[in-house]
Amino acid sequence: INRAEALTTATMGGAWLTHDESVRGSITPDKLADLVILNDNPLTCPPEALAGLRADQLIIDGRLHAADPPQEFSHD
Repeated sequence: INRAEALTTATMGGAWLTHDESVRGSITPDKLADLVILNDNPLTCPPEALAGLRADQLIIDGRLHAADPPQEFSHD
């Protein structure tokens, strides 16, 4: 699958799987505001940079948090 499909699967697809699509899975008014701000754009960064993506900031329940230290994602 391509990157956009992978992102949709991880977000909206996960919410659908748990029957939570009315409250999470997309950035939409009246949904929970839990998301991550990455150090690069996973849709446009070079393929070799995907493994090094990290969370620079987190938004949890609509509140901004610093990822201290920045969180690297495991691909295991």
